[in-house]
Amino acid sequence: MATVSCVKGCRVWATVGLLLAMVVSCGLCTSFPGGPPPQWEHLVDFDPNYRLLWSVGSQEVTFEIQARTLGYVGVGFSRDGTLVGADIAVGWIDQGHVFLQVWGSFRLSVFVYKRLFCEHILASTPKLRCEHGDELYRSVRQTNVHVEAAFFVGGENVELLLLLLLLSKALLLRAERLDRHIRPDSPDGEPIVDSSQDYTLLLGYENTTHTVIRFKRNLDTCDMKDDFPITNDTMRVLFLYDNEKPRPGAATALPHPLVAFKGSRSIFLTQRSSQDELSNAPAVSILELRNEDVELPDSDESLYWCKIFKLDDFAQKHHLIRYEPVFDSSTSVLYLNHLILYECQGLSKELEQLSRDRGHPCFRLQPMHCNTVVANWARGSDGFTFPPEAGYPLESHQATYYMLETHYNYPDYTYDFSAFYRKNLSKQQRNMALKSRDDTVEPQAPEDAEDGPDSEDSGAMEQQMADNSGLKLYYTHKLREHDAGVLSVGMDPNWRHIIPPRQEKVVSQGHCIGACTQRAFPREGINIFAAMSRTHLIGRQVTLRQMRGNAELQPIMRDSNIDPSYQDYRRLTVPTRVLPGDSLVAECIYDSSSRKSITLGGMTTREEICLILTLYYPRQRELTSCHSLPSLPTVLHSLGIEELASGTNPVVIASPAELAGMTLERRLTSYDWENQFESFQDATRQGSFKPLCWTPTNTMLPGIESESYGSNITRAWKPVDKCRSVHTNLVTETGPNMIDMPAMDDHESTNMIDIDLKAKMSRSGQQTPPTTNHRQVGRSTAATFAESLLALMVATVLGFTLH
Repeated sequence: MATVSCVKGCRVWATVGLLLAMVVSCGLCTSFPGGPPPQWEHLVDFDPNYRLLWSVGSQEVTFEIQARTLGYVGVGFSRDGTLVGADIAVGWIDQGHVFLQVWGSFRLSVFVYKRLFCEHILASTPKLRCEHGDELYRSVRQTNVHVEAAFFVGGENVELLLLLLLLSKALLLRAERLDRHIRPDSPDGEPIVDSSQDYTLLLGYENTTHTVIRFKRNLDTCDMKDDFPITNDTMRVLFLYDNEKPRPGAATALPHPLVAFKGSRSIFLTQRSSQDELSNAPAVSILELRNEDVELPDSDESLYWCKIFKLDDFAQKHHLIRYEPVFDSSTSVLYLNHLILYECQGLSKELEQLSRDRGHPCFRLQPMHCNTVVANWARGSDGFTFPPEAGYPLESHQATYYMLETHYNYPDYTYDFSAFYRKNLSKQQRNMALKSRDDTVEPQAPEDAEDGPDSEDSGAMEQQMADNSGLKLYYTHKLREHDAGVLSVGMDPNWRHIIPPRQEKVVSQGHCIGACTQRAFPREGINIFAAMSRTHLIGRQVTLRQMRGNAELQPIMRDSNIDPSYQDYRRLTVPTRVLPGDSLVAECIYDSSSRKSITLGGMTTREEICLILTLYYPRQRELTSCHSLPSLPTVLHSLGIEELASGTNPVVIASPAELAGMTLERRLTSYDWENQFESFQDATRQGSFKPLCWTPTNTMLPGIESESYGSNITRAWKPVDKCRSVHTNLVTETGPNMIDMPAMDDHESTNMIDIDLKAKMSRSGQQTPPTTNHRQVGRSTAATFAESLLALMVATVLGFTLH
């Protein structure tokens, strides 16, 4: 087996007079026999033609793109999954050399808006004049709708949306001939090339079918101008590939980039749970728990379906070490919102009878002792694999019955899902290549048909269908060191959780008070090793805060860019110790600016929740859910209500006098949220709340006060700015930001898309690039080393000169 050894080299070109300097970092890789192949931590197939592999270090991340194309490939990162503001790296191989080009951002000025508007829109819309381009640009800026993203993000103004669609089509036609290597201060403000050298090319090769590009970059380059930092937030990862190579030359324009852009996927790049092959596979058994012909909803109402399973085969203790979803078909999966497996306490006759039924709507079941979470899947997740030191205990004498709760929602995400999310979700499901029960692969929709996801699914959705999805459990009799458990922290879903309308930032907090952890946790505390946040459609940020005494510690988890269509467990790099007496706060931030009426807490998709599920060890059996709820006095005070009339239905306000006789519902819907929002927010965050510390038997933990307040924090946690003293090397020449190197063979086992990729691999000759605008780095190691020393000396001299 061969491995790859890399020698870093740098070159500096200085033009006397113009004083233009460029320092290019590149990786020169040469094959040497022996040594282990690279082990990738993560692998995701974005579609049948594109695979991304990556591994995360303490300061940097290494990527490898494997795509079925002989043109160019790319990967990018953005906040919302569109090209706007994206940080994109594109690579290709040409005549034995591999090139890596980095795009910094996408900008479009009013000049371009107006010019495209006048050139392309007026011809088909006689009633409009060229001056309307200025008005359109202002509207776009005010509504934060970007032209490049107009296919994905729509506004409430139908006329504006139509104009944006027409304008985007014009941009699509024009983008195919845009020069990608313009100066950042170009008057057109077109897509620009990243001016700092923050990416390092490591490897590149192709065979008769595939192209492979490997590179690395810092997690946070501290280049706030062009680079998108890779953090613990939910990352929108863009993927691109095209069958045509860029033409050689100084400009190096990319062929039809908007066509090459295939979409995006939300991923935890730094905290993703790896679904690697299980090391002790012979000792692992598999159990599937599936629904039985659940009739899917035919309206926008949510359906919560509960089915009881009897598992009495675990005479001895086993450990659950992995679980993953089992989808019935590629159509019914679109209805699935989440799957939660609960452990039930007791051996009642009711549970025995229910275990023989096919299931029932959850609201029809009497309250049972089934509230201990075992496994939880939500949309966008691939499942979860426990760390080697822990597993969830399965013992029939401890728990014989389990309840599978399935949340179905009709797949018409028109509440707050933008058109982009609908497109992305539909594409993600197509890429799963899901199998139906007869094990036949669902036909893949052609890429050209992706503009209309509704049309491709609408026919199937009109038919009444049944679902048999569920969970696949992997368990072993080889016990691990720790028993794992699940603890839920947050706000109990209830109408007292009020989110005012038309607000960009609404903060809600659910408290797990220290008195609950003091009573339930073992003396040495618990170690949280994974966490999953749960909100519905308007959730934007989630933080799990930890308080010890009057000091706030570093958050256990923090995500400032959550995606409602992607909710998964994130594996913490280092488990967080929570001691008895520590307080936990689940803080959720919502954006209700698109809603005209209030949003209340609840379990339906139109309502909102604020919950964080934590996986921890060692397991304790006193506390399963540690929630809170704003107290009734707090809610009334936040609405300017002093007292409610007793014995009234509907509930009527008694005082103050100006509100006397008004119903509580009328007050909620007619409240002046625009002018009273700040006072409402202060009252809810500083007011009292009711602690809700639930035990496995669905009862409250005894000895807990009925009303409490948040911790009196005297030392708050603040994030450290790691980039305060970091300066990046800027390129001052007008040429493209390009890294090139000879295409090298990679005689390694790197999990190719096709097995024949490595078998067909042919070593590319180290040829001289066709133009002198690209730097050739494919010479001997000795020559490269000597030139590196010379480059370092030149760079040092230039540094002193410029200083």
